[in-house]
Amino acid sequence: MNDHVLKAAIAAASSAAESATEYKSETYGAVLLFELMRRAAGTVHSEELATVPPAGNRSEKDLTPAEFFAKKLWSTEIDKVVIAGYFLEHFGGSRGYTLDELKSCLIAAKIALPKNISLAILQAIQKGLLMEIPSQGSPRRICVLTQVGESYVQQMAQKQ
Repeated sequence: MNDHVLKAAIAAASSAAESATEYKSETYGAVLLFELMRRAAGTVHSEELATVPPAGNRSEKDLTPAEFFAKKLWSTEIDKVVIAGYFLEHFGGSRGYTLDELKSCLIAAKIALPKNISLAILQAIQKGLLMEIPSQGSPRRICVLTQVGESYVQQMAQKQ
């Protein structure tokens, strides 16, 4: 594993743990695992890795999956999948994500996984919130948000 990838994942995990109101090793571990899996899966490209600022030089802290989910008022399993996809695209730097990456995001957010995550993804695709993109050389399904999915999450009620 590339040393720069490991340092960036550790920086993201440290930032997430520090931004929590109370330090929890579970937060650090979950975010570290999420970042390592995401980077190992190749959803972060080398030019994006070069733009990750060191943890000490950030003017504002990154948003964690748990913080993002806490801001949204969601009720269905489809909502969970779409919010996780939105987080991965907007805050995780992902241009497409697999079922495993969505699971990792939900675990990092400490959200109960849908009973059948594949079904939730399929239903989100049928509703037009997600779409499957062709993947070259990978047998795994890669999804991205549609414009409808983007506005769906943006218009989702905010928790008070």
